[in-house]
Amino acid sequence: MLVYPFFIMKGRRVRLQVLTMAENILKLKDLSIKDGNVHAEISFRRIEKNCNRAQFALDSAVMTSMVKFMPLQSGVFIHVTRAMSAALSGTGRVCAAAPPMGRFLYEGNAMVDEETGSAWAKPNHRKVLSGKKLQYSTHANPDVTAHWFDAAKNADLKSWIQQAQNAMRGNE
Repeated sequence: MLVYPFFIMKGRRVRLQVLTMAENILKLKDLSIKDGNVHAEISFRRIEKNCNRAQFALDSAVMTSMVKFMPLQSGVFIHVTRAMSAALSGTGRVCAAAPPMGRFLYEGNAMVDEETGSAWAKPNHRKVLSGKKLQYSTHANPDVTAHWFDAAKNADLKSWIQQAQNAMRGNE
């Protein structure tokens, strides 16, 4: 089971496949062996089901852990990021920062209009990183930091592993 954080940058096409809990991500073929008078049928359905359940649990745990390190002003950014992650749940991918502000918030750098140098860009103008570090408000979220996936991983990796193992065993 793997988790890859990602964010979508403006101008790049990304196709999201919406998945539900009922869909199987991992697909294993059953095995049938016949040798003389010995015939064996091996089904991997239970293993497949447990692996898929563990991947869903891991993806959910990662998103939940990241929230305490994400910038919080109105809550919209976190809600949109959670919604995008929910659409990807079970795939091993977690949306770490939803557009349009996700890229610069995650990287912790201010972005400015390429031509004017202003933080406010005109429609269809490109924004570039300015090199100026963002100062996050810690009023609503005291643990806020750039690269919150890494911070969450450092804080909760053992918990993620435990939750995935419990789901794999059916002990959710």
